[in-house]
Amino acid sequence: DWEHPALDPFGNAWAVRSDKPKRIVVWDADGEAHEIEGVDGLTQISAIEVARDGARVAIAGRVDNQSVLIVAGIRRDDTTSVPVALTGARIVSYLPETATSAAWVSDTVVAAMMAGEERTLIREQQVGGTAENPTASFVATAITYGNPESRERLLAKDGSLYVRNATTWQQAGSGVVVLATQLGAPPVAGGQ
Repeated sequence: DWEHPALDPFGNAWAVRSDKPKRIVVWDADGEAHEIEGVDGLTQISAIEVARDGARVAIAGRVDNQSVLIVAGIRRDDTTSVPVALTGARIVSYLPETATSAAWVSDTVVAAMMAGEERTLIREQQVGGTAENPTASFVATAITYGNPESRERLLAKDGSLYVRNATTWQQAGSGVVVLATQLGAPPVAGGQ
């Protein structure tokens, strides 16, 4: 059973098997599977999210009985851009619960979402820096990043869309079925 699928900006799809948390499988644009080493010590992976630029990956999981958020670099084949290894993996945050989702908020901030029965815990971690915990008073099913002005977006269990604004969550829509993330670098104003 493949779990926790993620996409990268080079057209590769990532997933793990529940029975093999130390191995990550990446399918290239032609559908060919490539297996890469995961992170030593991980006994479970609960979420994977590749950064928008495709250079790093955030992995939420467990090391023994401790829930963690890990960030690693991605080494790619020079010709095909298919990932061949993870590099420099390190725990950036110890989590109070198992994360159900992860998202890159910016190039240097990663978030883990821990959905409970009545609320959703969020750990927003500056890589190498401080953490914030912008907890939501509702149950969320998905998280993705927004832009520097609005930060994360949460999809609530009832289909409501919320956007983080400073320390609060503001409803921005309803009837949402899927929360998606744009891949690749955003266009530069006035650029080509």
